[in-house]
Amino acid sequence: MTFRLLASTLIRDNTLRRLPTPRAIGTSTGPKWQNVGGLADADGARSVPIVDFSDTRAALRSKTTWEIARGSLVLKLCSVPLFVTHSLSMMRFGQKVLGRRLFAAVMRPTFYGQFVAGESQAEIRKTVDRLQDAGVGTMLYLSLEADVGEETKVSEHVNIAGLSADDNADLTRLGPRLKKLGEMALKSNVKLLVDGEYSFMNPALDALTLAMMANFNKSQTMIWATYQCYLKKSYDNLVTDYELSQKIGFGFGAKIVRGAYIDQERDLAKQKGVPDPIYDSFEATSLAYQGALETMLGKISEVGPRCSIMVATHNENSINYALSRMTELGIDKQTDWVNFGQVMGMCDHLSCALGQKGYKVYKSIPYGPVYDTLPYLYRRAVENRSFTADSRVMHERAIYWRELKNRMKGGK
Repeated sequence: MTFRLLASTLIRDNTLRRLPTPRAIGTSTGPKWQNVGGLADADGARSVPIVDFSDTRAALRSKTTWEIARGSLVLKLCSVPLFVTHSLSMMRFGQKVLGRRLFAAVMRPTFYGQFVAGESQAEIRKTVDRLQDAGVGTMLYLSLEADVGEETKVSEHVNIAGLSADDNADLTRLGPRLKKLGEMALKSNVKLLVDGEYSFMNPALDALTLAMMANFNKSQTMIWATYQCYLKKSYDNLVTDYELSQKIGFGFGAKIVRGAYIDQERDLAKQKGVPDPIYDSFEATSLAYQGALETMLGKISEVGPRCSIMVATHNENSINYALSRMTELGIDKQTDWVNFGQVMGMCDHLSCALGQKGYKVYKSIPYGPVYDTLPYLYRRAVENRSFTADSRVMHERAIYWRELKNRMKGGK
C-alpha cells in the first residue's frame, strides 16, 4: 500500500471503501477574504454581543480561591518569554533532581492542576462532574504527545512521496483498529474528534478520518475532523471535504481551530527548505478562521444535521461572531449542529457563560501521569505566550486578579 492509497484504508464489511487521494502539502497563500459577513475587522467583532461575558463572577463561582490564585500565577508565568522557552527543559531537569514522585507532588497543584484533569478515574470524574454543574460538557483527551523538543525525529519522516515497509505494515494493522474504534463510538454514542497534527502528517490523517466518516457517519455525525486555520491550505481542504461528504452521503463534522504548532512548523519548514505553511500574522489567521465559520454556518443553515461544527477558540470576538451568525441564520442553540470548545485551564469565563446561556460548550480535558503530560503542558505555555500579544492572557489574568481581590474582601 502506498501513501496515495491511504484514503481506502478503513475496512467495512471486510472490503475497502475507496475515497479520493489524500491531499499533498501545498504552498497556497490561502483564500483572499474580503470583509466576510459584512464585518470590519479580522477578529469578527459584532456591535451587540449575544452572550454577556463580562459577568465573570458568576462564571468563576465553581472555582476555589486557590484555583483562582493558581490561574493568575500560571498565566503570569506564561507571559514571560524566557520562562516559556525553557520550560520543558526546566521541567525535565526538575524531575531529574527531585525524582518523579516529589516532582509530581510539586506539579500537581500548579501547572499540572491548571491544565490536566488527573490520571485516576476518580480525579477525572470529579472534574467532569464540576463542569457539568456549570453547564459545560467534556471531551476526554489522553495526553500522550511526542516530545516537542525532538525536531530531528520529526524531520526524518517528512516524505510524502511514499511510505516505508514498516509504515505500510503499521497501516495494515491500523485499518481494523480504526474500524473497531468507529463501532465502539456508535455503540456507546460517543463522538470521536480527531486532532490536527503537523502539516506533513495531516494528509494521511485527513484521509483516514474521511474514511471513518464515510463508514460511520450515516445516521448521525460521530467522527469529526480538525481544521487548523493557521495553515494556508486549511480553508480549501475544509470546503473540499464538506463537498465530498455531501456527494457521497455522510455526515460532516469539523472542529475548527486556529492551530498550536507555530514554532515547530516554521522551524521544520526552514530545516527542509520549503515554504512556510502558516499565515504570516495572527490577523491573517483570524481572518481565515472567520471565513471558515462563515462558510460552515451557512452550510449548516442549508443542510441542518448533515453538517456540524465545533467553534474551538479562546477568542471572544470569534465566539461573538459565531453567536451572531447563528441568530441571523436561525440556527437553534439546542441542536448539536454548532458547538463551542475550549481547553481546560483557559478562558473558563467564556465556557461557563456559554453553558449558562444554554449553548453546547465543551472543555477538552487531558488526563494522564505527570511525566507523560510534560510536552502537553509545554504546548499550553507556548500557546498562552502567543496569546499575550493579542491581550488574551492579560485579560484573563485581570479577571482572576479581580475575583481574587473580591474574595479577599469578603465578596463585596
